Amino acid sequence: MAGQKDAFQALSSENRGTLITLTSVSLLIVAIIFVAAKFGSAIYFKQRRTAVNTPIWAALILAIIQVVLLQKAVDHGMGKHQDGLSDGDIQAWSKFAYAAHILLIGAMSLSKMSTILLIWKLTPSKSLRRSCALTAGIVVGWSIFAVLGIAFQCEMPGPWLYSPERCAGEGAIFYPIAIFNILTEVIIAVLPFLMMRNVQMAQHKRVKILCSFSSRLIIVFVGIAHLALIPSFSHSTDVSWDIVNWEIVAQTMMLTAVIIACVPTLYHIFAGLHSGLTTTQIPNGIGLELPQTKPSGYINHSAYSLDFP
Repeated sequence: MAGQKDAFQALSSENRGTLITLTSVSLLIVAIIFVAAKFGSAIYFKQRRTAVNTPIWAALILAIIQVVLLQKAVDHGMGKHQDGLSDGDIQAWSKFAYAAHILLIGAMSLSKMSTILLIWKLTPSKSLRRSCALTAGIVVGWSIFAVLGIAFQCEMPGPWLYSPERCAGEGAIFYPIAIFNILTEVIIAVLPFLMMRNVQMAQHKRVKILCSFSSRLIIVFVGIAHLALIPSFSHSTDVSWDIVNWEIVAQTMMLTAVIIACVPTLYHIFAGLHSGLTTTQIPNGIGLELPQTKPSGYINHSAYSLDFP
């Protein structure tokens, strides 16, 4: 019976870990639905763009593992006051949270790469493809920096055990990680506007396409909140309690990134349902092109397709 009680923790003045659980599980369910819909759409319309689809599937797998690990951290005391935890629980929740933070970087990076690759597939513009490649390189660089920074910021042995006095700069590494995360999201949000520049099409379709990509700006605002909350725990002597709000925002950011990465290739379904066109299909090409004087600006007809009624 005691094990069953521990498995279903209640929110209280002494335990805020349940808030992390509720946020993670709720958004994970939504993420699974979106990725499953994307997967089903790819099968139904016989799309074999594995380079575009694989990153988001991998991101979901990492996100699921990350949520499980973070729940283990909650089970061992994250969300409770540290002075009420045993040394074993402090070590355990710290290890699980340490692994979860590293996996969060992986899931975020893959969601970014999914959107970058989609834009790269959609445009034949060499300059925009170079921009996509450069952005992908920045994302990879950020990922390596973030993983190494999180992994080795604290003293050996026990690099997973965070406390201000034993970690470099009292958690200062979290600031550049968060800042570059925001900057990469801003760059990715700008790329679709460059893609649609000079494309000749109906204004309402242009707006729909740009909105589907611009939804990624939500992650920018969540990322800013994530950055702003770093001081709430980085200098704390009660890390297991004070880290809760930061963890909630981090989970929201990661899982929202997975969800939003699916939106551009699913928007045609939502638009079709809204207008009653339940038989909406994705054609071979998006069907958007420039006047003949600018042949390099059209959307790649042989690439991934988007269609908006």
